[in-house]
Amino acid sequence: MQPVRRLVSGVRISQFDFSNGRGGVPHSKMPVWMPHAVKLYLAHKEHGHSIRSLAQYSGVHPSTVSRSVRKIETLRDDPLIDHAVQELSKYCLESAPRRFEDKPMSSHNPDPNPLCYPASLGAPSITALRYLARKNTVLALVQGLELAVIFREAVQEQVEKLGTLDRAQVIAMTMQDWLKYDDPQARIMRFHLTDVGLKLLARLEEADTNESEGREGGPSDPVSRGRLRYGQAISPVHALARRRNKDGEPYISRSLVKQAERLREDYELALLESNAPIDWLGAIRSGLNRMSQAPAASALYRARSALADLGPGLGDVALRCCCRLEGLEAVEQTMAWSARSGKIVLRIALQRLARHYEDTQAAEALVG
Repeated sequence: MQPVRRLVSGVRISQFDFSNGRGGVPHSKMPVWMPHAVKLYLAHKEHGHSIRSLAQYSGVHPSTVSRSVRKIETLRDDPLIDHAVQELSKYCLESAPRRFEDKPMSSHNPDPNPLCYPASLGAPSITALRYLARKNTVLALVQGLELAVIFREAVQEQVEKLGTLDRAQVIAMTMQDWLKYDDPQARIMRFHLTDVGLKLLARLEEADTNESEGREGGPSDPVSRGRLRYGQAISPVHALARRRNKDGEPYISRSLVKQAERLREDYELALLESNAPIDWLGAIRSGLNRMSQAPAASALYRARSALADLGPGLGDVALRCCCRLEGLEAVEQTMAWSARSGKIVLRIALQRLARHYEDTQAAEALVG
């Protein structure tokens, strides 16, 4: 097999898709989440393009490219980042067009995406950030394992498992500067939310509430809404799941909690997919008549369809408590409901939501 260096010339600048510059041509296999600084670094250090040519192509000053390259070079002192950069370099190399004389003699084709990096950072990543915004919540990744665990350290040294995330997703989020961890040499790496990750959550909140505040008469100060959502230790649904009824059973069952999480994941993914404000209240008030032309398989369609099926009242409490993570007291005040009635309406909404998902699954099975 020919040396790897002989293949480097096959990686064109256009393959890196410098979308903040001029003339970038996206490559179908290039991860869209790859940070711009990493693209510049790989194009220069690993694939031989000059600082000046990269600056001209991406429409920035050469000093900007140099700073980006130095930044990634410094970050490679971290073994996790260094390994990720190596894998991404192979990824770019294996997906690059090759001249006939550059093809290896062996028929074996290595996996062009060894770490199975996600094409985009969608609902699982945002859901993980939501969890990490809570108090005493961390993401733990054991060296050599492919799954990271998100858990919350509760009182009396008890630990509550909240979810899992693929190792490749964790690395991608770290390279985006959404996550950070303290000791690269530790066997168990504990990741926490960065300021950049927290600002991303705030932007998601702002994108959704800008258009709704005028209709709902909600607070005009986005900071106060941000504190309500990201400062609380646990969501309203999880809080009610901890409570017991007269029979000693959870007030909200685990199956209903999963329905709430399913709706929230579609809601968050829809915010990422949409380039325009989403009229969630329109779906609740007017039903399917106000549905957009979104594909039936999209998160936007699924979320709006669920809220439309719930209708006014149930849809409002599901949107506010499950998706926006507003507290029950705030919802009761906004909806002009009596005190302590919010939890009853929320439980009914989750029961109706579970029926909606069951009906949808049954309909899809018939079509299939």
